[in-house]
This record gives sequence, structure tokens and C-alpha cells, in this order.
Amino acid sequence: MRKLALVAVLAVVFVAAPAAFGQVIYDNKTSITGGSNPNAFGIVTRPGAGTGGSDLSVVVAPDTTLGAGHQNAVRLADDFTVPVGQIWTITGVTNIGYLTGATVPGVTAATVRFFNGAPNAGGTVIAGDTTTNVLAAGSNAFLNIFRVSTTTLTDQTRHLQTWTSTLGSPLVLNAGTYWLDYNNVGSSFVPPLQVVPEAGGVATGNGLQSTDSGVTFLPLTDGGSLAAKGVPFQLLGSIQTVPEPTSLALLGIGAVGYGWRRLRKKS
Repeated sequence: MRKLALVAVLAVVFVAAPAAFGQVIYDNKTSITGGSNPNAFGIVTRPGAGTGGSDLSVVVAPDTTLGAGHQNAVRLADDFTVPVGQIWTITGVTNIGYLTGATVPGVTAATVRFFNGAPNAGGTVIAGDTTTNVLAAGSNAFLNIFRVSTTTLTDQTRHLQTWTSTLGSPLVLNAGTYWLDYNNVGSSFVPPLQVVPEAGGVATGNGLQSTDSGVTFLPLTDGGSLAAKGVPFQLLGSIQTVPEPTSLALLGIGAVGYGWRRLRKKS
């Protein structure tokens, strides 16, 4: 039986994810509700407003959390959905974070896992583990973004950096909702997803955090407002579209009709 051709859908490549590591097929900033966020990773709130024209990620009251930990035994997790009619081939993950006072990019190791459901509600691991270092060589770099508060807009001690983790074997996913969790060595905190224009105390996702190497997870919330927060990340790879069952049926009917007409002409 002939295989149907699958059409690859290309995605925009952000500066944070070099083409060498794959195309960006999903950016979790799109999960923010209540407004659109066109800025990097869904955390930039004041583009070009920082020292030297840098971008700022500003925590706004009643929120107080500058960053959520994801180092060593601490892991962060969030979900993503593969739409009906698509097949995603994931080859890597791009994350961001900062280490207060860092003067050079310092990520030395990273791990990722994928789950077939929420890791705090029965989801099981379908790819990755908590021990294998999958940091892509040469991917760790500073972004022109600083994490600050409304009273420390010129502070440059929290310089955001990005890194990419690659999968040993591509992960192929059909339609459904899945979860990613990750951690690293060398960058300790990540700004949660934020809405633009700036707004504090707003829920921006359903991220989770584990402090015991991914055994148990609790909701990721801001320490001041207690608002639920999402985790910024990008998935790399490719997307294939597949015909819906109705379309396949119509194609089949059309093929039968064409064959019948040819038989009638011959007779």
C-alpha cells in the first residue's frame, strides 16, 4: 500500500534556538491566557528598556518571585499539546535561566524527561531520564535580557542565559497532551511566564516543581501572590500533518470513482 506524503510545517526560529539544533515547533509562551506575548519566551515585559537597550523581565507586585529553582535535585515541569491532525518529531528542548551574579554562561549539564500525562497525576516517563547529561555543546549563551523588580530596573546581576538539550533518539508524538520536565547544573532560576502589558498576580500556566529529583511534584506558584505560573520552554524538531479520516474517506471514494470511469470507457 502506498504511503501518504506527509507535509512538514516549518516554524519560526528564535535567536535563542540556533538552527543547528532544529526548528522551533512549539513555544510555551503561547499557553499564556488573557493576552498575547510577542516577546522572547513569554517573559520579556519591557523590550529595550534596560541598560544599553537590553530587554527587561520585570516581576510586578503582588508577585514577588524573581525565579523558580530548577537546579540539582529541583526540577520544573509544564505541559504541551500536539493538535489533532499532526505528528511531532521532537529532537531537542531550549530552556532559559539565570545564576545571580554570573559573568559568563555557566550551564555544564542538563537533563530532560517527557511524560504521557501530568507527573503528579499518574503520568509515566516516555523519554529521557534524570541522570543523562543531554546538554548540546556550544548551545549555552547569554541573552540580552535581565530579570529585575520594579525598584531595580538597572540591576544586571540576573543575566538570562539559554541552553539546548538534545535527545539521543527523536521522540515522535501523536495528538495528545504531554509533559516536559527538566533541570540543569550551573543556572539556578527561571522567570515564570508573564503577561504583557505588565500585570502582577495573574495566573500564566500550570507549571509544576519537584524538590526531590522528580519523584513528587507540586504546583508552581508565585511566593507573594500565590498565582499559578507557567514555565517558559521551546521544543525543537519538525511537524507533519496527516489527513483527517473524513479526508481519507473522500480520497478513497474519489479513487474508486475514477477507476470505475476508466473501466466503463474501456468497455
